[in-house]
Amino acid sequence: MQIDTLQRKIDETQAVCRSLKQRSSSYAMQRGVLILIALLALFRGYYYEQLFYALCVLSLGLFLYIAAKHRALKQRIEDHEVMMEVLQDVLRRKNNGWKAFQDTGSEFLQEENTQAYDLDLFGDASLYQYLCVAKTVYGRERLAELLSAQQQSRKAMQSRSAAVQECARKTTFTFTLIQLLKLYERHGQRKKRSTMEHILSYMEEEQVQYPRIVRMLCALVSALTLMTLLLFLSGIIHYGPVLILATVSLCLSLLFFMKHAQQLSGVAPLAYLIEDYERIFHLIEETAFQSDALCRIRSDVEEACAAIKKLRRILMLVQLRSNSILFFLVNAFGLLDFQCVIALQDWRQRYGRTLRIWLQDIGELESYLSLAQLNLAKEAVCIADSTPKPPYLHAVNIVHPLLEEGSAVANSITIDNGTYIITGSNMSGKTTFLRTLGINLVLMHAGAGVCADSFCAGSMNLFTSMRVHDNVSEGISTFYAEILRIQQMNEASRKQEPMLVLIDEIFKGTNSADRIYCATSAIRHLHQPWIITLISTHDFELCELSGDPAIRAVNYHFSEYYEKDRICFDYRLKEGKCITTNARELMRLAGFKEEV
Repeated sequence: MQIDTLQRKIDETQAVCRSLKQRSSSYAMQRGVLILIALLALFRGYYYEQLFYALCVLSLGLFLYIAAKHRALKQRIEDHEVMMEVLQDVLRRKNNGWKAFQDTGSEFLQEENTQAYDLDLFGDASLYQYLCVAKTVYGRERLAELLSAQQQSRKAMQSRSAAVQECARKTTFTFTLIQLLKLYERHGQRKKRSTMEHILSYMEEEQVQYPRIVRMLCALVSALTLMTLLLFLSGIIHYGPVLILATVSLCLSLLFFMKHAQQLSGVAPLAYLIEDYERIFHLIEETAFQSDALCRIRSDVEEACAAIKKLRRILMLVQLRSNSILFFLVNAFGLLDFQCVIALQDWRQRYGRTLRIWLQDIGELESYLSLAQLNLAKEAVCIADSTPKPPYLHAVNIVHPLLEEGSAVANSITIDNGTYIITGSNMSGKTTFLRTLGINLVLMHAGAGVCADSFCAGSMNLFTSMRVHDNVSEGISTFYAEILRIQQMNEASRKQEPMLVLIDEIFKGTNSADRIYCATSAIRHLHQPWIITLISTHDFELCELSGDPAIRAVNYHFSEYYEKDRICFDYRLKEGKCITTNARELMRLAGFKEEV
């Protein structure tokens, strides 16, 4: 999406928001005036003419009408404020503002998932932080699962890709759904997150329902009580029958109070969630989709809207129990507790086990919305072609998705099974290029677009060795930690599944002689028909593996150039081995004397 288009939408939303806030101020003033008129009319009616009571009632009626309109207007204001946040978030993704997003997904970092650390998939300044618009537990977990996925079936990738691209095209639907998810978060996410699993378990557990005779008696007693009340108010009968029936109803309600409270308390927290979910389901239900994945979700939640609306009505009645006066009134004249429990039992019987599926479907949709953010924030995004038989990767003008689009330097490469040695001086772009290939393969596996003019690759298991650290508590040095990483790669290769291996500055934790020997040994083990191995190094000796008949490694390099006293980089991948170094020049520029 173009910045100009985005900024225009933000300005339009701000203008509408200002107009609505002015109307809100007007409504607040009108409510104050009406209350004042009602109080004055009440005073005049009490001390002077009773005719003023009519004015008091009229003022209160108008007050309630204005209050209802004001409440609806406040919701519209909140909707527009949140929509403005949604649009501004897209703008932030176009620059480095996205690094301030609160949800970093750091809880999804796992020690065994080294790719997540090496490729910045989770945590601060990560791919998850950049993409995530998911707010529900299922949505956040599903996005993390997709970004952690290894080799995928072509059918699954293509299905997700079609759904993601459709979300990217349907900007009105996408922005509105993200808006509703942000409202869900704004209305008390912490409470929702802590209670959702408890609610779902309650809905799914086996229940003992009231028998039919009890249901019929409840309906009969409630009907008789209300009928006698109406007859009494009409002056037809004495208050005695009303009092007897109301007392019986209230005694029954109090007798079963603890049992009913136990059943109704399990669902009471859902009252804080229900309206947000109802709006989300309604939006999905009224939207027409083309992709199979989105059509399946819409089909799954087809009856969700009506079911959730029915549940909301039940929960509104349950909330009446929290008011002591209302509790006695509605149970005395309507057996409210019995009616709520019976209605809830019926709802659980019909929809209880389906509720989790509906929420998981929303989570799946949230993951698609998140992956579609790349298309909305970037101009150069393509749909990956996953048809080639792996191992194979062809990229034209590929860039790292977390770099600003205007400053990122694109590179192209075509590789298949084999070993590729990348040399280059410090800060020339070797590591960033390895990460660019890895993170774009992650995006392809997830079903997202890829930051390239074209990207064609078979699905491969991804292995990395980049940010390798020692572990003092376990007595593991940096060098040994690297050995363990490469040992995992070697063990995985025995399955003979397609692999993409990315190793940055191989065995940097030991001396140069041992490093070259160990690196050569590791390369020989990883040089298999089903593996693409890319290794960055400062050891030019490894470039000689291009002449080894058993390996025939291919050399690439990055280089630097100098302007006056400045070292400059073009960050362009070139064929062949590097013939320049810059360590001494960097020392000189840092102020160290040449003899040192």
